[in-house]
Amino acid sequence: MAKRYLARNRASEDVTGLAGWLFTDLLLGLVMVFISAVAFVAYKNADAGSTVAKNCAERTSAFVEVPFSKTFEKGEGSDINKLIEKYVEDQKKIFETFEKPKVAVGIIYGSYLEGGSANDGVKTAKSFYDRFRESDPDNFPAFSKDRKVPNMRFIGSAGEYAPKDGAGVELFFVYDACSKYEYKTTPTTTTP
Repeated sequence: MAKRYLARNRASEDVTGLAGWLFTDLLLGLVMVFISAVAFVAYKNADAGSTVAKNCAERTSAFVEVPFSKTFEKGEGSDINKLIEKYVEDQKKIFETFEKPKVAVGIIYGSYLEGGSANDGVKTAKSFYDRFRESDPDNFPAFSKDRKVPNMRFIGSAGEYAPKDGAGVELFFVYDACSKYEYKTTPTTTTP
């Protein structure tokens, strides 16, 4: 008999006691929202006469995943410096800090005619490289005595990557990016 009595009491138990826990959870959630809202205002000016500056504390090298890619017809390529400047300006719109961009690796495809060899394509690529070097010596270093450049590769192409009697170029850039910021509050001076 006692077992039935306990079972009936448990089934008819009042759930209003759980309302206290629900209120506690709601209050805890509101406290967390308040704390996170305060965290975003931590760098806000307390004084109207001061400004907060966001400065870079540490820099690292970063890699641009989308290379500069262009094909050049015979006789073109002497304006590659302007094309690179436009590419750099476009990348500045994408990345927050894009400073000191530099060509890390370049691939130049020189075309060769049917019946020719890949070596003919390499000669075409190197002749275009001479033109690129005149236009932008900072990104295109001089050839060594054995006509090589450490960060450039010259490849003969039967037309897949370069137009007939032309060259194709892929340049991969590295740049200085900010990896850690610091915030400084400085008072602003106003003249009466």
